[in-house]
Amino acid sequence: MSEVSAALLEILRCPRADHGRLREDPPVLVCTVCGERYDVIDGMPVMLAGEHS
Repeated sequence: MSEVSAALLEILRCPRADHGRLREDPPVLVCTVCGERYDVIDGMPVMLAGEHS
């Protein structure tokens, strides 16, 4: 089962300047452009500066 809903994953983009799409690599989301990783807590991605792995 997916941690993040398909609808949410479709619209999410990396908050960094290059704005890449995100893919799931449980337990995190990974930017397909820069490789930045974002934690997912209770089905919601944590995408604040200094708050991800």
